Amino acid sequence: MVRENFSRVFGYDSENIYTSPGRINLIGEHTDYNGSFVFPGTIDKGITAAIRPSHRKKVKVYAIDLDEQAEFGLNEEDKPSLGSQYF
Repeated sequence: MVRENFSRVFGYDSENIYTSPGRINLIGEHTDYNGSFVFPGTIDKGITAAIRPSHRKKVKVYAIDLDEQAEFGLNEEDKPSLGSQYF
């Protein structure tokens, strides 16, 4: 499904597919960036991504579950502002 949607949305085939299981951090084993103790655990969610290198200095993404696209640059000045909906 991911590979087919990639071809439909972007007009060409993906080169690689990556999958990662979802996880959460509960109180426990190590310290997070805020100095709190956390304990990682897996959940029944995950992410699968199809990718293809581009010569452009922009990244285009599409979320199947949201049916939405976004595009952003790779330079520091292209980063989203703190008021961004996603960051």
